[in-house]
Amino acid sequence: GIGTALLETVRQASPEELSLHCFQRNTDARAFYERHGFTAGEFNDGSRNEENEPDVTYHWTAR
Repeated sequence: GIGTALLETVRQASPEELSLHCFQRNTDARAFYERHGFTAGEFNDGSRNEENEPDVTYHWTAR
């Protein structure tokens, strides 16, 4: 789909590693990133984003 195509475009621009933030409650987005090889790293309580929404940092590294 379009999300996968966009993610591949970003991977081409940064082929070695990527990091991103996702709200913890956004389970659909989290599942998408995990299906595409991202792993959850740091879980935050939301105090570091302007929405004050708990988030998680995802990481992807080329294999």
